[in-house]
Amino acid sequence: MPTDARLKPELCNCLAVRQAARHVTQFYDRFLAPARLRTTQFSVLARLQRLGPMTISALAAQDFAVPQPIVYCADEGVAGTAFFVMAHVEGRVFWEPQMPASDPAERARVYDAMNATLARLHTFDPAAIGLSDYGRGENYVARQIERWSKQYRASETGQIEEMERLIAWLPDHVPPAQAPRVVHGDYRLDNMIVAPDAARVGAAEAWTPAFRRTCNAASTSAKRRLGRGPESGL
Repeated sequence: MPTDARLKPELCNCLAVRQAARHVTQFYDRFLAPARLRTTQFSVLARLQRLGPMTISALAAQDFAVPQPIVYCADEGVAGTAFFVMAHVEGRVFWEPQMPASDPAERARVYDAMNATLARLHTFDPAAIGLSDYGRGENYVARQIERWSKQYRASETGQIEEMERLIAWLPDHVPPAQAPRVVHGDYRLDNMIVAPDAARVGAAEAWTPAFRRTCNAASTSAKRRLGRGPESGL
């Protein structure tokens, strides 16, 4: 992806881009992130901000279903945060996993296409497609358990017995290691752009890179159990 050196001045000075980025950053800082979590959360966001355009560029070179990258701007003086611009992808977004407006045949075709896209993603070795800086692939699940347990402790307001049992159980039941592969950390139907006239994934969006394929498949399947509402995006 081209860097900010090729960013056109009219895009840099776009008032809407500048204001939107600053409002999101200010809202997160003031209302969404408890003080004890801000340092950790912003370090994670900074990593995702760096890896997002890197991942999309690498996958676009493999003719994978991602929007074509246009430019990446690392200069925080432009919009208050680094950002990147991707090409528009024409298509449909299904916000509800049940696809209530579709018939069973179309639902099956869309989910088959979504699963086939995920399976192809899992064939990519990060180092082989230029993502050797993707991050640490070893002990991925154990590190996730440790991170989320710490974040839960930092934000809990009272003891929940079920959570206590889960936090104690998980470290003793970490699955065997797998070879690292490129994984979409938030792979769900409403993060897909489906072609306007066919059951084909035109682009996968909202990239939060991860490593373990089985975790990717499990989190995707969980959306069916979570159902509708805000919790379906967790």
